[in-house]
Amino acid sequence: MAAYVLRRFLSLLGSVLLITAVTFLVLRALPGNPAELMLGMDAPPGALQALSRHLGLDLPLPVQYLSWLAGAVHGDFGRSLLFQLPVGTLIAQRLPITLALALLALLLGLAAGIPLGVWAASRRSPLPSAVTAVFAQAGLAVPSFWLGTMLALVFALDLRLLPPDGVAPFRTPLALLAHLLLPAVTLAVPQAASTLRLVRASVLETLERDFVRTAQAKGLGQGAVLYRHALPNAMAPVATLIGMHLGALIAGTIIVENVFSIPGLGSLVVQAVAARDVPLVEACVAVFATCVVAVNFLVDLTYRLWDPKVVEA
Repeated sequence: MAAYVLRRFLSLLGSVLLITAVTFLVLRALPGNPAELMLGMDAPPGALQALSRHLGLDLPLPVQYLSWLAGAVHGDFGRSLLFQLPVGTLIAQRLPITLALALLALLLGLAAGIPLGVWAASRRSPLPSAVTAVFAQAGLAVPSFWLGTMLALVFALDLRLLPPDGVAPFRTPLALLAHLLLPAVTLAVPQAASTLRLVRASVLETLERDFVRTAQAKGLGQGAVLYRHALPNAMAPVATLIGMHLGALIAGTIIVENVFSIPGLGSLVVQAVAARDVPLVEACVAVFATCVVAVNFLVDLTYRLWDPKVVEA
């Protein structure tokens, strides 16, 4: 088990290093440099050279990357060119909101997808299968920016049940929930659709196994067979899907946060890209990559504990 954990950790660590290195090189390959963005294109050449030396931009790219990486390990990502604040401070302010949004969307997706999948698998008539198939296809096909806009128009502007955006300060957990509910639903719909499809297929496959037939032969009712025997054994693939969903939700907040003006990490990275704020973009990409990789690592461990027979590739 220890060897498996070490191999997975080193593999995922390599993924983070590769992502950050590629991002670093791409941003450095773009025209201009942070010194020109800070002082302006009309700045004297001497001032540009002095600031470039101060920022380490005159060093070879591998040395620059290693210097940035050493600072990032200690939480020092430099200073934002747009906000004129430490990048670490900005990320510390925005990241909790993004994580709260992703976790709320995950819970909503599971709360809708798992019961619907079990219901569709337990019914032999064609109507439940047709209804769930239509919901799954629609949930996976609808664009998140369109769905978010429609939800805001109906529930915020027309019915006035929820706030339309995240501009207001979050003073209490209830206020935070009110601001995050519509964007969380927007993110949760495609997750619920894919969860429904997987749970239905997994439960149907489990119901055909020998131990389920044995339980039925012993006289157990349909509910006992389904919830005590079939469902627990059908949940192993769902554990992997949960990890994939959480990683996708963290990345998906980039679009939804901008639709609803949520002051999270997703909207921050869009502002940073628009302003060519190189230190902030590098840090946001590193944080997003680390979050996704960490989720995948935890899912690997969970699945390994759930099924010790998993192949240690």
